[in-house]
Amino acid sequence: MGDVTRIAGDFLVVEQTFFTEELAQYARKQNKQVFVWTVNDEDAIREYLHMPVDGIVTDKPDVAVRERARIENERGSAARLRDNLHDFTVF
Repeated sequence: MGDVTRIAGDFLVVEQTFFTEELAQYARKQNKQVFVWTVNDEDAIREYLHMPVDGIVTDKPDVAVRERARIENERGSAARLRDNLHDFTVF
């Protein structure tokens, strides 16, 4: 990826296929925010909302807002378990 300390901006915008949680952790150590683009799939939006990203760029903001509200309203670990199980059952 290179040395993010040489980037003058305060944030990185990364295409979703290149995003990794390690990248996000490294960027944060350099005081940089990370935004992922262009995330339009509902399941992917939900997945990124659970990850250490600072924002999601999408063509479907209504879906992102709805999924963010659902996550904020969920209690306990059942919803997170459901999302993790979904990862193992979708091919």
